[in-house]
Amino acid sequence: MRRSVVIKLFLIIVLFMTFCFGSFIAGQTLFFEKMYLNTKISNLEKALNSFGNAYTNEKWDNKAITQKINEFTNENNAQIAILDKDGMTKYMPSFSIVMETDEKKKLEIPLNSIAFLEDFQKLELSVGSQIEVDGYFSDDLEKFMSVSGIKKDGKSWTNSNIKLVSAKAAVQGSPVIIKNSFKVQKSNSTTAAGDVTVTSATGPVTAIKDIINIETINPEKITGKIVLLNLPDQIQQIANYNSGLLWSAIDYWNQLMMVNKTGMGPGKTASFHYSDINNGMDNIAFVKPVLKNNQISEYVFAISSLQPVGEAVEAMKAYYGYVFFIVVLLMLIMAFIFSRSISKPLLKMNTVAQKMADLDFTEECPVKSKDELGNLALSLNSLSKNLSLSLGDLKAANKQLKLDIEKERSLENMRKEFVSSVSHEFKTPLGIIKGFAEGFKDNIAEEKKDYYIDVILDEVEKMDELVMDLLDLAKLESKAYELNKEEFSIADLVDEVEARLDKSMTEKNISLIIDHGDKSFQVYADRRRIEQVITNILGNAIRHTMNSGSIKVLTEKIENKLWINIENSGEQIAEADLQKIWERFYRVEKSRGRKAGGTGLGLSIVKNILELHGSEYGVKNTTDGVSFYFSL
Repeated sequence: MRRSVVIKLFLIIVLFMTFCFGSFIAGQTLFFEKMYLNTKISNLEKALNSFGNAYTNEKWDNKAITQKINEFTNENNAQIAILDKDGMTKYMPSFSIVMETDEKKKLEIPLNSIAFLEDFQKLELSVGSQIEVDGYFSDDLEKFMSVSGIKKDGKSWTNSNIKLVSAKAAVQGSPVIIKNSFKVQKSNSTTAAGDVTVTSATGPVTAIKDIINIETINPEKITGKIVLLNLPDQIQQIANYNSGLLWSAIDYWNQLMMVNKTGMGPGKTASFHYSDINNGMDNIAFVKPVLKNNQISEYVFAISSLQPVGEAVEAMKAYYGYVFFIVVLLMLIMAFIFSRSISKPLLKMNTVAQKMADLDFTEECPVKSKDELGNLALSLNSLSKNLSLSLGDLKAANKQLKLDIEKERSLENMRKEFVSSVSHEFKTPLGIIKGFAEGFKDNIAEEKKDYYIDVILDEVEKMDELVMDLLDLAKLESKAYELNKEEFSIADLVDEVEARLDKSMTEKNISLIIDHGDKSFQVYADRRRIEQVITNILGNAIRHTMNSGSIKVLTEKIENKLWINIENSGEQIAEADLQKIWERFYRVEKSRGRKAGGTGLGLSIVKNILELHGSEYGVKNTTDGVSFYFSL
């Protein structure tokens, strides 16, 4: 079913091409011959009328008349002649060759009787051609008598229309010719000396009364170059026209006129069909009268063959029978290729469209042309790309939305946890303050009055520290806090912090090991905030170091960064808690007891300060305890 479009296109193309081919054959078989004949007759009649009008209105001389007759013959594939009012020939096509001999003499060779012979036209003569002419000329070679053959570029033609045959001559036995006449008496079987025999290929011989003006001539071969060529175009018709056909058609028309079978009125062009007595070919002839002083003075006579097209149509019928199956096979192949060339891209586009419907935009339509199918493929690819980008943006926006929602939930949980943590952190000192304040009010243990006041002041101080840390953390988390960076010695800063915390370490008998490597190391940072970081980490280490434990502070330069590492001995942190210790109010001790001290905000403040500095930081368990590190 997916490929049904191929079958449909294939059938449509085959049926359409078969119909066209069949219509062409039928039309050519049934109507071409009639259409051709009608067109040829109509065109010949129009050409004859045009020629007759020009001949009547334009004053042509003999040379112009001959030229126009020759042009009419070439252009209309017909023979034409101008007759007088009695039907006798005045002008006919005059074809000839003018050649310049090797002796620089110009000689004209008439070719009326042979110009339309196919074998002669195969010589393909042209101006400038070098030729050799065999024939009979006068003794002074000034006048042409008869041509028997022509040679050009290895090609030769022999004139078979006229053969001159000589019997035994009385003088020197030389060949003889009858001058000024081709009509002679047939010779007897035994020819006496001086008798002449002329055989004519154009018709029967006729006896004459007197044989006169006989002169002996010799056959000659004349070589030279053609300087003027007055010949019809190369053979364009099947039938061979010659002057005999034109003469016989004129004679036939004269006979029709004599028996009044056809009439000629002024301004009327008559036509009749004429069959050649030699080959039976059908011809059409037209006769147009030429008027002078409203009287017929001449006739323009034209004849053209109608037979060749009929023979051609019959030959084409047989030819079509042979090529029909080959043409049908070619049509099937072409139809299949054509239908495939259209349907294959469509099927590919359908596959891509189905994948697009399944939100798969990985495949594209191949663009192999710049036509409508190519534009459709480009549009589909563009649609696929835009949908893919839009879907990607939608997924990214959806993912971001989920992250924002998750972040909002996390912030909400953090707010709830913060409120809970702050409430818990304030609840304990407030409870202690309330209890000792009530005891002090009720004068309980009057002797411990000073102790009660110290406890209350201590808890107030812790609450104040917690509030300050909360405010400080809020500033840092807002990312609006601006650092006051400067260059300073990290070794000096560590020593200052160690001096302030020395009392706490002495109370727990903690040994402190400091290794600065090179005390000249300078860092670029906010000194007060880095001091807060070191104080919080070192204070946190002191709180979680057992009595008589140890703390190591190591500073080390790696490339363009200084790494500070603070490691304390003691209990390790569970792996699950390593990343959580940076959160607010998060304590490893789940009971949130205040025994270990601290507000639970120190490491969270450290984290925000180091992030503002772009530092790398972290915590890890060691074999002896826990190590905090960060870079500047």
